[in-house]
Amino acid sequence: MNKIAFSALWVVLVGAIIAEDCKTQYVVTWETASNHQWADGADKGYEFIVVGDKGQTEVHDCVGVRRKGEPGMCVFEDAADIGNAQSVVIENTTDNFWRFASLSVRVSKCVTVRQQVEEVTSEKQGEVNDYKTITVNF
Repeated sequence: MNKIAFSALWVVLVGAIIAEDCKTQYVVTWETASNHQWADGADKGYEFIVVGDKGQTEVHDCVGVRRKGEPGMCVFEDAADIGNAQSVVIENTTDNFWRFASLSVRVSKCVTVRQQVEEVTSEKQGEVNDYKTITVNF
């Protein structure tokens, strides 16, 4: 096998291996509300599922700062192809109420390099009571 053909085969094989391991990245950002005395929430214990028109992600504990009036974020990866993001289901597994002023999800699918596919935002204020689950629609 000549050197050029071997190099081309090597690139194809490495590309296929990398593509198999590539997952979709979800960046969830929020601003914790400032108009409520008890807006703060715990840094962890809020399980997120991103729901799309083709499916949904697994459950991910979205660890991040949830202090009154401050922005926060978490990042997770998931192998599911959910299509276009439509909503986020948030389950509070703690006894720490959390109120947010806004919530966004940026979805970056992996093709050969990671590229942003979409960003969806809800400007409606929401709250997740102790041990409750809510759905935020975009």
